[in-house]
Amino acid sequence: MIADASLLQRRKKIAEDFLRRIITDRDFTAADEYLGATYIQHNPEISDGKEALLAWFGQRTKPGPTMTFRRTVAEGDIVWTNITFELKRGDGKTQRVSVAECFRFDGEKIVEHWDVRQDAVLEDSVSKHPLW
Repeated sequence: MIADASLLQRRKKIAEDFLRRIITDRDFTAADEYLGATYIQHNPEISDGKEALLAWFGQRTKPGPTMTFRRTVAEGDIVWTNITFELKRGDGKTQRVSVAECFRFDGEKIVEHWDVRQDAVLEDSVSKHPLW
């Protein structure tokens, strides 16, 4: 399926809005708005389905981490985002994490999700270059 440019732009906005509302704002109504009836989850910590996603996020602290989108790319039914999260640790220090989120869409609904995470600890980096 070839998606037109306006549909790709809408999907990019949906992906970013969904992540911001679920992760940072802990606004779980976003799941009803953005997820399809079937939702396949590839994160090994979360089962398939909207209910499992909401249960997992329900166990997390509020407010969520600060989120900076580095890039969002859409092609066909796939949207990739690259994000840097800043989390407050128990010792009060800030932890930076780079995350790549990938969504598959059916129309304008998210129906599948993959993600990968990497701690962004620059003081341990040989190159000293930021991850993103």
